[in-house]
Amino acid sequence: MINTYGYLLVVTIVLNLGVVVSQNCGNQQCTERQFCGNTSTFQPVCVGCNAACYNCTGSGPERCIICASNYYMFNKICRICDDSCDGCTGAGPEKCKKCKIAYYNVGGTCRPCPDDTFGQNCENTCHCLNGPDDCDRETGKCGSWQCEWGWKGPPECQTACEPNFFGINCNKECNCPDNDTCSPINGRCDSGNCHPEYGGPACQIHLPKLVEQPKITNNKCGNLTLSWIGWVEDVDIGKGPIAQYLVWQEKMNSSSGWTLIRNISHTDATTQYTFNLTNLDPEGEYRYRIDVRAQDGDKLMEEISKGFVTDFYSVECFKPTTSAPNDQSTTTPFKPPVGSLFTSYKLSVVNGAVHVDWSIDSNYDDVVDSLALSFAIIKYGVCDSELNPVYSSM
Repeated sequence: MINTYGYLLVVTIVLNLGVVVSQNCGNQQCTERQFCGNTSTFQPVCVGCNAACYNCTGSGPERCIICASNYYMFNKICRICDDSCDGCTGAGPEKCKKCKIAYYNVGGTCRPCPDDTFGQNCENTCHCLNGPDDCDRETGKCGSWQCEWGWKGPPECQTACEPNFFGINCNKECNCPDNDTCSPINGRCDSGNCHPEYGGPACQIHLPKLVEQPKITNNKCGNLTLSWIGWVEDVDIGKGPIAQYLVWQEKMNSSSGWTLIRNISHTDATTQYTFNLTNLDPEGEYRYRIDVRAQDGDKLMEEISKGFVTDFYSVECFKPTTSAPNDQSTTTPFKPPVGSLFTSYKLSVVNGAVHVDWSIDSNYDDVVDSLALSFAIIKYGVCDSELNPVYSSM
């Protein structure tokens, strides 16, 4: 018991294995990491110990009774542990009780985490877009808030992309064939092939395709016309720009399958396209499709999405159900129009052979030097006057 300047100061220190139980300080009872000291007016008050002390008898690291966490006692002074330690018995990284987060134990010595790792014992991997320098070695947080390809959930970036997604923050969708998988980093399909309607790097280009199959018109014995409306963005499928239309044909029961018969260049000024086919097998049936090829910079894209296919069309020709007898002959006379240089002409079919006879007005004998005879097969069987034949010269 001490009487100082009229104040009664009772300091009771009971040590049990080095632990201070209490310090009575005037009307106060000091807690851990406090000691009873005087104010400027010499009144007793509980004062905080030095940061190095867990318990103390006064200020300064040399007054520690027990060192604080991550300090060690040397020559009766508490000294801070190495930066790599979470508690220690002495100086240096080899005296750690346990390695601090962002360090790991190598042969009894705590070492900093290797590049691209972080956390307790460096057990976690960084996934920052800008590399290891962007990764906090304690938390793994990316300073840029940008995850590397294949990972999401910034700033920690510890969540892998879900299946069928890839890229930075998993913001791109894979376009692989059915039942195929892709790399979460670059989107490359395991099969090496894109979905039939996609192409380009990482299968990210939606290939252009017409929403309708071509129409067939002017279907006349061995000849027909294909027509289609040119590709229009926001109406048709995929993305442009467009370079070509590929016209494909398939004949029923043919072993050759689909045959490319023409490439037609796309022009922005053309809205309607047509293509005439001739010399088709009158007994055959055909179907068609139009593929669209995109332009990729200064070159043509290799990948093409196959166009929609028409039904099979038979070539519209009529044939007589029975053959005429060999000795049957017919003669069809024609009356030349007024003003014609002909006075008469007639068409005769004798035993399957066609004979054409004509006579010229004598007034034109000195004028006519030669004649050109043209013909066209316009129909088999009974003909009518509504046909528009295309003539060939003999």
